[in-house]
Amino acid sequence: MEPAITLPDPDDRRVVAAAIRAGAGIIVTFNLRDFPDDELSRHGVVALHPSAFASELLVRNPAVVLEVIAAQATDLKNPPHTALDVLTALERCGLSRFAASIRAGSGW
Repeated sequence: MEPAITLPDPDDRRVVAAAIRAGAGIIVTFNLRDFPDDELSRHGVVALHPSAFASELLVRNPAVVLEVIAAQATDLKNPPHTALDVLTALERCGLSRFAASIRAGSGW
């Protein structure tokens, strides 16, 4: 399957092949430039930035996303963390759009 996939970085073909094989319609990556839309669309796949993906999850089911963030904070015990700490960490990791959406909607 990989030889039929043309990407700027040939090593990334296995990612697309795995998505196709698994029936995944989305590849979540910070490296969007190596997954061009025109090539991915030929295979029924799209690439999304992690912040865009998480933002879409937030739109679809905000209560669950907020519960997951709160649960993650609860699981972080050494040192203890709050949901705001988790949100700040997500911002530092490049999910600023997602974090901004939560801050705007939840008051965190």
